[in-house]
Amino acid sequence: MLLTVILSLLSVIIIILSYILVKTGKVSDKIQSAVILCGFAVQLIAVIASFFAGNSFTAMSIAVMAADLFIGLPKILYGKITNKKIIYFIENNKKWLTGIAVGTAAVLLFEAFICNFGAFNLIMPSSPNEMILPLSRASVNGSANSSDVITVNSGETVSIEFTNINYDVRTIYADVELSGDAGEGTIEIAYSDETTAEYRYDAHLNYIGGNENSKYIICSFSGKVGNMKFNVKAPDGSTVVLKDFSVNKAIPFHFSWIRFIIILAGVLFLITLAYCSLMKRECGKSKSLLISSVVITAVFVLIGTGLLFVREDMFSDLFSNPDTNQINKELVDAFEAGQVSLLETPPQELLELENPYDYLTRQSKGISYLWDHVLFEGKYYSYYGIGSVLMLFLPYHMITGKYFSSLLASFIYSIIGIVFLTLTYFVFIKRFFPKISNGIATAGLVIVQASSFIWYLMIRGDIYELAQTSGFAFLMSGAFFLLSSGVIGKGKVSRVKICISTVLLSIAVLCRAVLALYCVVALLFIYAGVKKIVKTSENPTFKANKKPIITFLLAALLPFVLIGSVQMVYNYLRFGSVFEFGIKYSLTINDFTHIQFHIPIMLIAFYNYLFTVPKVSTVFPFITTNYDSLSVNGYCFLSSFSACGLIFRAVPVLGYVFGGKAYKKSSNPNKRLAAIIIISGCIIVPFIQMFLVWSNGYTPRYAVDFAWQMIFGAFAILFVLHEHISEPMKRVMYFIFAVSAVISVVVNFALIYEYIFDYGSMPIYISADVRRSMASFARLFEFWNIM
Repeated sequence: MLLTVILSLLSVIIIILSYILVKTGKVSDKIQSAVILCGFAVQLIAVIASFFAGNSFTAMSIAVMAADLFIGLPKILYGKITNKKIIYFIENNKKWLTGIAVGTAAVLLFEAFICNFGAFNLIMPSSPNEMILPLSRASVNGSANSSDVITVNSGETVSIEFTNINYDVRTIYADVELSGDAGEGTIEIAYSDETTAEYRYDAHLNYIGGNENSKYIICSFSGKVGNMKFNVKAPDGSTVVLKDFSVNKAIPFHFSWIRFIIILAGVLFLITLAYCSLMKRECGKSKSLLISSVVITAVFVLIGTGLLFVREDMFSDLFSNPDTNQINKELVDAFEAGQVSLLETPPQELLELENPYDYLTRQSKGISYLWDHVLFEGKYYSYYGIGSVLMLFLPYHMITGKYFSSLLASFIYSIIGIVFLTLTYFVFIKRFFPKISNGIATAGLVIVQASSFIWYLMIRGDIYELAQTSGFAFLMSGAFFLLSSGVIGKGKVSRVKICISTVLLSIAVLCRAVLALYCVVALLFIYAGVKKIVKTSENPTFKANKKPIITFLLAALLPFVLIGSVQMVYNYLRFGSVFEFGIKYSLTINDFTHIQFHIPIMLIAFYNYLFTVPKVSTVFPFITTNYDSLSVNGYCFLSSFSACGLIFRAVPVLGYVFGGKAYKKSSNPNKRLAAIIIISGCIIVPFIQMFLVWSNGYTPRYAVDFAWQMIFGAFAILFVLHEHISEPMKRVMYFIFAVSAVISVVVNFALIYEYIFDYGSMPIYISADVRRSMASFARLFEFWNIM
């Protein structure tokens, strides 16, 4: 093993040294090629040696050989290429191709030597040999043991002690198997060494069911170990089976393709942004943004699809036994029965309460009721939007006689929203900022997709998530057609597209009432369309353009009126008022009929959505929530601790600081209207939505209603500035966007991982097999955990 490692390191040093010598002018290109070949030969010997030794270091030596090839082979092959097109391509992309080769080699070496550093712990000839500690030699719970296998049942704890070991301990291996509901277990290790005869309790082995590498730890004890005690507790709902312990058993080398590909993807993304000539071109002059948009969207869709498979408990029953709730079943049944109240009637003891909306009273008296349903004049109603009921669930049930899965619907709506978010962003860039470089635009797309908050909604599929994912899908598609309609920017005004836009925006409101605020913002776009019709006509007066203005306004406003009337009639049939949505009558976390507004409670959501600083740790996923209640003395419901300010999830949102400067420098003749649209749609409406959640409490999923809008507004400001700053400052902005894209992905998905597996009700939906797989995934990036 030691020979393999030495030869591998030597080969890398030789090849790198060849480049250094050429740079100093001490050797010619031919000599450099010969030195590189010498490095290859050294590493080939390392591969052969490890292969015949039959140890796990064969994978390491092959990884180093691949790294050597990526570093040295381009130099050797370059002079041999005769094809002019290939030569031209290489010459114009030399830095990028070099970066790809060096970056790939660096990741290979990182995987080989850093991620697997534990495998080198015992490679020295002077390292202590392996010693097996059979259970028959131990005392268990203070008594002598004669068994070769120990079984620990759920909730039980067994103490296994070995005395008079008197041996240098570098690693510990536990031959342990875990079955049942838990994905992970912990063995607490106490030991005495040459510094103390008493036990120290500062070592532990965190093992994962089915993961062999997780059964090892590296020990940092002082001198020879005298005694060791292993306290094994079986997690609830699980059984632990122990066979023996070993000390100084070599940790096997494990090349992880998953870890390698993920790290390599991040590295190559940054290298491409930094050195690829296509990324430096203007968006309006190439198709690079289209290609990168398709690739990025496909990656995010694949990630979303992967998240769906986390729900093994429901995935197999999406059609045969679908999940049901108010939206996809109860409202469907009520509408088919010709009524707006739900079919189930409230129990008499609930109706007889002095205040049936008092959550704690209902709970203390043990009264049965439908959670988060509306109780009004002795009947149950639903305050959730009916957009998805009318568009999907009711037609599906009428045609098939079955109920469409809420989980699958949430997933489909989420994917639609993700795709239209890209399309909206693409139009936003191409129509208004075609001079922005492809690199900045690509990084911006990564940021807005990672920070959309749709990831908190995709795999729960409850009424809350269903309402928001459907609203998100229709709002995003409506925004796409709104920006594509030509009412602002270049191009002709399209009555068809503006009509489609307002139809979709109206349906979004039917799904989620709070999105009506964006319909108000859409009126500004419609006003801009009227102005454009007049301005671009032969006779630029309102009087001369009555007919085109009227047809445009009918196309734009009629959907608002017709679909909005559906909501108003529905409100009136339920509560006798077209403006009453019924949420204050809901049987939920609080009594909304008596709740009082307090500014400190409102500020909790505002602070956590925008300014909360995330915590950083060495435990996967490394970025953790930092929810802050602001020490408010009053009740504020908390649905999930997953809090992190948008300014840390999407750093360029800080661009609002330069809003005044951007407005002054802008050469847009309609910059006043553009500023009003940004202020209203990207600042005021999101702020209103944050303030409105004070009564419902904090939960990260609400941000799906306003996060992307705030990011778009900040981008608009920065992109306007980009046209008026110097080249050095443009490079600074380029760098900020590139780094921010990586930060955004890391921060957002770390918090989503934490949300899914650690907080709220999500963990109960995840099977033990999935938990074990995700724990193993976490350990890949927490490779120092064996310490």
